This record gives sequence, structure tokens and C-alpha cells, in this order.
Amino acid sequence: MEGWGPEYLPANYYLDVREALPKARLVFVPDIFHKLWYLKSGEEQAFFRKAGELCDRAVEAIAARAKPGVTERQLAASASFAMSDGGGYPHFLIVGATSMTDPAQIFGNPNPSDRVLEEGDLINNELAAGYGGVTAQIGNPICVGKPTEAVQKLWEEAVLPSATGIEEALKPGKTLEDIRQAGQVILRNGYTGRPVLIHGIDIATSHPHVWMEGVDGHGYEQTLQPGMVIMSEPNPATKDGRLGLFFGRTYIITAEGNERVTKLPFELISV
Repeated sequence: MEGWGPEYLPANYYLDVREALPKARLVFVPDIFHKLWYLKSGEEQAFFRKAGELCDRAVEAIAARAKPGVTERQLAASASFAMSDGGGYPHFLIVGATSMTDPAQIFGNPNPSDRVLEEGDLINNELAAGYGGVTAQIGNPICVGKPTEAVQKLWEEAVLPSATGIEEALKPGKTLEDIRQAGQVILRNGYTGRPVLIHGIDIATSHPHVWMEGVDGHGYEQTLQPGMVIMSEPNPATKDGRLGLFFGRTYIITAEGNERVTKLPFELISV
């Protein structure tokens, strides 16, 4: 499931069980599997690496198809094909386009539309590829044409500093608060954005979460440990809330530091 909140039995199932077992005490334990699986085995990590490869393929497929006349939906279709053709499957495909000179979107479209790309557009995306029951995630802004001065400035002053700072904090012994502090460069440099900076990945999105204003994780995961899988996803935006750049990469925490399973370089893609 998506992991946006505690996931319980459907109400009708619960009522049927309670009726069949009137003397039983039913206890909801939404985080039991997370505690069992927040540290991934070597075999599981191999599946995350493959899912990361599929994420890279999907971004490259979008970049290869992005040109005036193509729709958001067609870009998502190319990403989906790249994942499936590579041996995996799409978990979600968030793709949205807006004008770089008159922007009106800081995050992609969870339901890609039939909006037609034009020269001078910006494509924000967040993609999740599945392989063997686990998923990796990625996001990389793509410019249709040369980036505008505002886009380039946002990239250099907020996206790169936050993404590289968070990456440097993803190592054993670092805390969730260390990661939050690394992301504060967005605010210090005069920008705002979506509040989430990183989250964990089990099957999909999971604890822990680090937000601009605080951290959310169980006591046993407040400090990073080898085997944790983390999605870094700073999404800086201008203070007027009109221009944003989503950037995301998936990491395995290792004994030495971290391993990025999505290998695409930290680059603002132009096509």
C-alpha cells in the first residue's frame, strides 16, 4: 500500500471477525511489519538496486520523448513501458508540465493529463518502479529547451545544496535531525517548498519521515543504520508558490555511508 497512514482491516471484515470471535480482543498493530523490515537483507537490497535501475530508465524515457506536441500522459506511458520492458512494473507515475516563464506548478501531476508540451516547458516528475515486491523512487526536473534564469537559479541555490547536503547526512550514526538541518539550506537561501525532505521505503513509502519543521520516526530509527532504505526528495519552490523543482533519489544506508541505487547524476536535464 502507499503508506500514507495506518492501514487497517476494512470495517466489514473487522465486524465479521468480532462477531465470529466475541471473546477475542482485537488489537491494531499497524507498524509491526515496518519494525521487522526497516533493515533490509542483502537479498532485499539487490531487489532495490534493480528497482533503482528501472527508475533511471524511466526518467531517460521521459527525456527522450519530451518535445512539443507530446502530452503528460504520453510521457507517463513511456516511463511505464521502460519499467515494464526492463523487467519491473510501475508503482506510481507523477508527471506534470508547466511553463518556465509563467509557472503554475511546483509538483507533478499524480494523474498525468492530456496537456500538450510546448517549447519552454518544465516537466516535474516523481516515479516509483517496482521489482520483486519492493519499490525505488526518483525525480528529476526536465526542461523543454534552455532553462530560464529563474529555473537555473532555483536549481543552483536550493535544489543542489539541499540534495547534496542530505546525501552527505545519509550515513550510519547520523540522526533524522541531522538530515532536517541539511535541508534547511532551502529556507536560508530564501525559498520555500513542499515540507517533506526524506522518507523511508519498505515495500513503498514508510517511516521515518523528515519534514522541514520536524522529524517523525520510531525510537529505533531516529539514528540511521546500515540496511535502511531512504528516499531523499527535496522540492524547493519560490516563495510565491508558482515555480518548484522536485528532485529525488533512493539510497541504501551502508556501513561506509550510503549507496545511491538511482544512478542518474545530479543534473538539470534539458532536451
